[in-house]
Amino acid sequence: MTRFDRRVLTGALAVLCSVALVGAPAVASAAAASAGSAASAAPTAGSSAPAAPVASGADWTVEPLADGSGYRVTKTVSDLPDRSAVPVLWADGVALGAAVRTADGTGLVVDTSDEHVLQATSVLVGWSGEGDPADDAAARDGDDSADGARASVTPPTSGSTTAAGAAQLDVDPGAPGPYVVERADYDLGDEAEEIYGFDGARGEMRAAVYLPQGLAGELPVAVFLHGQHIACATDDPDAPAVWPCAAGETEIPSYLGYDGPAEALASNGYAVVSISANAINRLNGLHGADQGTDARGHLVLDHLALLRAADAGPVDGIGSSLVGRLDLDRVGLMGHSRGGDGVVRAAVLNASTLVGTPEGAFGIASVLALAPTNFTRTALPDVPTAVLLPYCDGDLVDLQGQHYVNDSRHAFGDDVLRSTVLVLGANHNAFNTVWSSPEYLESGDDWDENPTLGPDDPTCGSPAPSRLTRDEQYAVGTAYVAGFFRLTLGDETSLLGQFDGSDARPASIGRADVRVTAVYPSSARLDVNTFADPAVSVATSGRGVASYCESTENIADPSSLPFCLSGNVHPEQAGEFAGSLYGARIPATTSLHFQYSTEPAGRAEPSTLVVDVPGGSLDASGAEFLTVRAMPDETVVDSTELTVTVVDAAGGSATVNAADFGAALTRLPGSSSALPKMLYQDLRIPVSALDSVDLTRVASVVFTGVGTGAVLLSDLAFVTAPSIGSAAVVQRAVVSVQHGAVDVDASVSSAKVALVLAQPASEPVRGWLTHYASDQDLHALPFTVETGSRCVAVDVPLGTRRPDTGRRSGFGTSVGLVTGGGVVGAAFDSMLLRDTAVPVVDGDPTTLPYGLQGDACAEALAAESPVPLTAPATAAQGSVVQLSASGYRPGEGVTARLGDTPVAATLADATGTATLPATIPTTSPLGPTTLTFTGSGSALRATSPLTITPAPSPTPTPTPPAPSPDPSPAPTPDPGTGSGSVSSPDGTRLAATGVTPDSLTLPLMGSLAALVVGSALLLGLRTRVRARSRH
Repeated sequence: MTRFDRRVLTGALAVLCSVALVGAPAVASAAAASAGSAASAAPTAGSSAPAAPVASGADWTVEPLADGSGYRVTKTVSDLPDRSAVPVLWADGVALGAAVRTADGTGLVVDTSDEHVLQATSVLVGWSGEGDPADDAAARDGDDSADGARASVTPPTSGSTTAAGAAQLDVDPGAPGPYVVERADYDLGDEAEEIYGFDGARGEMRAAVYLPQGLAGELPVAVFLHGQHIACATDDPDAPAVWPCAAGETEIPSYLGYDGPAEALASNGYAVVSISANAINRLNGLHGADQGTDARGHLVLDHLALLRAADAGPVDGIGSSLVGRLDLDRVGLMGHSRGGDGVVRAAVLNASTLVGTPEGAFGIASVLALAPTNFTRTALPDVPTAVLLPYCDGDLVDLQGQHYVNDSRHAFGDDVLRSTVLVLGANHNAFNTVWSSPEYLESGDDWDENPTLGPDDPTCGSPAPSRLTRDEQYAVGTAYVAGFFRLTLGDETSLLGQFDGSDARPASIGRADVRVTAVYPSSARLDVNTFADPAVSVATSGRGVASYCESTENIADPSSLPFCLSGNVHPEQAGEFAGSLYGARIPATTSLHFQYSTEPAGRAEPSTLVVDVPGGSLDASGAEFLTVRAMPDETVVDSTELTVTVVDAAGGSATVNAADFGAALTRLPGSSSALPKMLYQDLRIPVSALDSVDLTRVASVVFTGVGTGAVLLSDLAFVTAPSIGSAAVVQRAVVSVQHGAVDVDASVSSAKVALVLAQPASEPVRGWLTHYASDQDLHALPFTVETGSRCVAVDVPLGTRRPDTGRRSGFGTSVGLVTGGGVVGAAFDSMLLRDTAVPVVDGDPTTLPYGLQGDACAEALAAESPVPLTAPATAAQGSVVQLSASGYRPGEGVTARLGDTPVAATLADATGTATLPATIPTTSPLGPTTLTFTGSGSALRATSPLTITPAPSPTPTPTPPAPSPDPSPAPTPDPGTGSGSVSSPDGTRLAATGVTPDSLTLPLMGSLAALVVGSALLLGLRTRVRARSRH
C-alpha cells in the first residue's frame, strides 16, 4: 500500500460518518450540537452520552459510545476557516470521515467504529479532496518522501503558447454594452421563508437585480448563486452560529461580489438576479444531510417562483419594477463553489419535479458551474453546461467539479455542449470581489492561506509570475460568465469560439492562459471511440500496450479495470479522477491508457494504437476537425510525443504530429503536493490537414508513440458543425434511497437497501449506491432499475457492521451518478441494525423490534401510502377503542398515534397483524382527528379517521357492600395475551396489548416524552428525505 492509499479516502461521506454507527440523520446530530456541548455534536440514536475518554491529546479526545457501537472523536478547534471543502478528522494517517461542527464553533466531532483511534497519538484537521495533513506538513518542511513520484514542470511566466496562437473574438463579452444598467434589488427580510431541509429554520429572500435601462420587453434571465463563505463577520472566533447575524457581527454580502459579469450582461440586454444564501451558509452543518445542496437548489427555484410572480404583477417587497420584464423560458444559472452544486441541483429539481405542475417548470437553458463542489457525483442532463476550473484553487484543490462534464457527457443520450474552462493562475475566491477584497473581514487569497499550499509555491503562490492578479482574474470571470449566457440564452453564436475548444479569446482577459476542452453535442459528433466502454476493443503493435482504466488507486472498489492513476498521485492532483465526498468509491472517468517505448536496435516496428471506426467505415467528409481529449500519464515528467494517422478503407492515410494541434501532451505546470493536475485537454486536428485521405470512407485512426511515453485518451470523434446543441426540460424519474431498519441475528449476512423511483422508468435507470460503515469499510455498488419498474433492492453485505449480541448499529447510504432515465432525488439515508437479543425496555421506543426484513421493494412501495386501520368512526373522551391493522413484519414494533401524539405501542403478531386497545385521553380535543399505526422497521402506516365526542356524564354509583375475604391467590396473567398500562402525564390511563411471535408482552411506553423523541429519531429521517424529491 502506497503512502497515499489512505489519503484518497478523504471523500468519506460527511453525512454517513455521522449516521453510520446508528443511522440517526446528520440533522439530528447538528440539532443536538446546537444544544451545547461538543460531546453531543454527533449524537447516536438510542445511545447515551459517551463514557470517559480512552485516548486523548492536548486538544482531542476519544470516548466510547455508550451503546458499544463505536467511538466519538472530538477535536477542539478555534477560528476554523469557512470553506466550501468539508473538514475531515485524521488520526495518525487514517481518515476518520467528515466532521460535524459544533454550534459554538469550538469543536469538530466524528463518530467511528474504527478501533485504530484507540491507539491514536495525534488527531489533525484536514479537508475533503485533500490528503493527510501530516503528510502535507512534511512536504512543506522539505520531506520529499511525503510526495511520492511527481512531475516537475516549469510554470509559465505569463500567458501561454496556447493563448498566443488563439484567435481573438470579434465581440468582447467582458466589455460594457450599449445600455445603462439600472438596479431593482429586493429584500423580503432575514427570515422571509423556511429553508428547505433545515428543520424549520428560516432564511433571507434577498437579491441584487440588474436590468438594461429603457429596454422594453421580456429579457433572458441569468441567476447567480454564491457559495460557502463567512456569513457574519466577528472578532470572536468562538461565536455561535446563529441567524440572523448577532449584535456586533457584520453580515458579508457575498451576493454583491459579481457586479462585473452582472453589469456586462445587463448592459447588453439581459436581466441578472444575484441571490443571497447567507442563512444557509451560517446554519449549514447544523441542519441538512448534504452540506446544504438541496437547500441551495430550492432557494434558486423559490427565487424563480418569486420572479415569475413579479413578472406577472406587483409583489409586496418588489413592487412593479419587474412586471413584464422577465422571460423565464430563457433562464441560465451560474453557481460559484457550493453554489455550483446548488444550481446543478436546481436544474435537476426543475425538470424532475416541476414538469406537469400547474405552474410548470422554468426554461433553464444553461448552467455554468464556477469552481464548483460536486459532493454527490450528480450528472446533469439536457442542459448546455460549462465548468470553470481555477488551476490554483486553494479551497477545492482537487477540482472535483470536472465530474459534471465527465459524468454527464454520454449518460443521457442528450444533445448539448459541455465545456471545461481551465484558467491557469486563478484561485477560488477572486471571481467574487467580496471574497477577495481586503474591505471585508475573512477575505483573502485561498491558495496562500491554505496551510498545505502557501504563497511560496512557484506556480500558484500569489507572488508567482504565472498567478493572475485579483483584477486580472475577475476580468476572466466576467468575460466567461457573460459570454456563456450571451451564447446560450441570447443565441449570440459569435461567442461559440469561447467554449467549443477553439480557444478564441476575449480581448479583456489580457495575458490570462485559458484552455477550453469541449465535448460536443451528439448531433455534431461522429464518434470513433469514446473510450468509455471497455467492451469496444482496440489493437496495438510493436511495444505499444493499451488498456482501459478508471479512477485513482483504492477508489473504485467494484471495478475490474486497472486504475488510471496510481497511489503515488496525490489526491489534490487527481482532477478527472478525483474522489467525491458522498461517492468516494464510485468509479471515475473510464479512459484508454496507451503506453509505448522505443523498439530495440534492429527492430523497426512502431508502437501503435489502432482504433477502428464502428461499422468498418465512416463518412467524415462533412467534418471540420478530428478531436480527442488527451493527457500524459503520471510517469511523464514534461511531455510526450504522438503522431495521429487517419486511414481510409482503401489504405490511404494522412499523418500529423499531435503536438502541432494543442498542448494536451505537455504536463500542466507545477511540482508540489497539489500540482500538476491530471486534466484532459483537446487535440483538435482540422480535416484540412488530412487532405491525402478519403474522408468519405474513414476506416481507423492510428496513434503512434514517438520514443518512450504514455497517454490517457478520451472521446475520439470527428466534429461536423460545432454548436451548443438543443437544451430541453425533460422529466426523468427521480431516484431516492430509502430508509431501512432491520433486526438481524447470526443467520443474517446482508441487508437490502431499496432505491425507489417517483414514477416507472421509461428507460433503464443506472446509478451507484454507496454504503459506509467505517474508514476501512466504504463501498459502492452499481444498480439498475429496469424499464417499467419503480424499485430495485441492493444487497449490502453487513461485514463489520453486524451488531454485537444485544447491541444496535447501522450504516449510512448515499446514491450518486444516476444516469439513463433517472436523476438523483433524496440522496441520503441510513440502515439501522438491531440484534434480535436487544431487550425491549418499557419507556424506550428505540428498543422496539424492527422485525426481520421482508421484500425491501415491496415494503418501500407499501409505505408510500397508508393502509386501512380498523377502528371505530367515533369515540368518546376516556373510552377504550380497539385498533387493528395488517401488513407489518412479524414481531415488529408498532406505535399508535392520535393525531400527532403517540399514545401507545405494541408488537405485530406472527401474521403481521398489530392489535391494540387504546384509551382516548380525557383531554383530547373534540372533533375530527386521525388514528395512525406506524411500523418501526417497515415504516408501514395504517390510518383511520376518528371523531372524538364528549365523555358521557358520570352516573352515580351505589355504594357496594364490603367485600368478603378471599383466601385464593391472585390469578397469574396469561403470557400469551398479557397487557400492561401506565399513567400518562395528564393522569389518564393508556393501555397496550401485543403478542410477539414468541408470545412476549410489550409493556406500554412509560413516558410520552421519550416516545416522541425516540419516534422522531426512528421515523423523522424518512419523512425528511422523502420530501426532498418534492419542491
